Amino acid sequence: MNIIELDCIAVKGKKEGVKIYTILENQERILSSAVETVHSEFLNQYRAQSWDKAISTAVILMKHNKELIQYYEMMIERIEGLRNSNLDENWDGVFRATSK
Repeated sequence: MNIIELDCIAVKGKKEGVKIYTILENQERILSSAVETVHSEFLNQYRAQSWDKAISTAVILMKHNKELIQYYEMMIERIEGLRNSNLDENWDGVFRATSK
């Protein structure tokens, strides 16, 4: 069973974020340690506001982890929105939902 972190999210009305994970369904697809490492790098790039690097890494990951293509597409879309939102340089990397 492969479990990987996807995000840290604070639901509407909460300040503290909660890490969320997924279990990859495709039991035949075992992530190599290299792909897991690159996925972790992607999350670090995202949280550091290294938007261009995060997008490039997500595109690479879509080729190597087809099960999470929609996740990476969603994250690229989110990054584009965050890039234009003038986040504080001390942003904690938590995505704060604006609706329930």
